[in-house]
Amino acid sequence: MIIWGIIHIVLSLIAYIGYIFVTIKSFTKKNYLILSISNILYFIGFLSGMIWAKLEWGFYLNMDIKTILSIALFIPFFIENISKTKKNYWLLLGTLILVLNYILPLIIGTLHSH
Repeated sequence: MIIWGIIHIVLSLIAYIGYIFVTIKSFTKKNYLILSISNILYFIGFLSGMIWAKLEWGFYLNMDIKTILSIALFIPFFIENISKTKKNYWLLLGTLILVLNYILPLIIGTLHSH
């Protein structure tokens, strides 16, 4: 059962690193490839987190602030990856959500407070 947790954490962290890398770099084909890979890894990480939650706690999604922000985090990076606007506002919005994804659970004290 713990393997799902490890997969979830590792893939999500790799995707976060990819998101941050793409945000601070300029738009190139290589960076869009990194963004595509990050989106795929994040999606698989999110799904493995759902499986892990179901096995450990009996439910797929706990709609706490971390889960909601995790869903919201995927959207701006996905939009930029599909539309290729080459405008930083999608990436900056995604990065802001990424930062909030770590800070708010600590402040509020939810299930995801590490």
